Amino acid sequence: YNIYKDGLKIYTTIDSRMQTHAEAAVREHMSSLQQAFNRECKTKHNAPFAYDVSPDQIKSILWTSFKRSDRYRIMKREGQSDSMIVREFRKKIPMRVYTHRGEKDTLMSPWDSIRYYKSFLHTGFVAVESNTGYIKAWVGGVNYKHFKYDHVGVGRRQVGSTFKPFRSEEHTSEL
Repeated sequence: YNIYKDGLKIYTTIDSRMQTHAEAAVREHMSSLQQAFNRECKTKHNAPFAYDVSPDQIKSILWTSFKRSDRYRIMKREGQSDSMIVREFRKKIPMRVYTHRGEKDTLMSPWDSIRYYKSFLHTGFVAVESNTGYIKAWVGGVNYKHFKYDHVGVGRRQVGSTFKPFRSEEHTSEL
């Protein structure tokens, strides 16, 4: 089917105005939180990681991210060894990176870009109509192009971060 020509209709519970406001709220709020986080990181010796994360733990985190990268997977599929891939990852190349103010062209090694991207705060946002369960707005993260992970649908968090008590209007009179 061609969704533009075959007369298909797609129905969704997303409210386009709420979605627009949700995306703007995430973008603005996370931008200010990110600025505060960046200021705090300037005083940390192993930023962006917490003070109690050991050098070995940092190395493990970065190595795991390295092996999960598309660039690594492609090079591995082409038959290159890990040592050869690491050598390539250490070479600076022109790249376009994400910032809260928009994309930026820079010269950076892929290895440095892994650590750079670890410095970003992430969030998810969902608004659900309590009476119907309809999803009215869904923002899976700060920027889908650069961070494909969906913090709403896939992300795991503490129960206190996901459940917010609410009162239904129809039950208010019973209280």
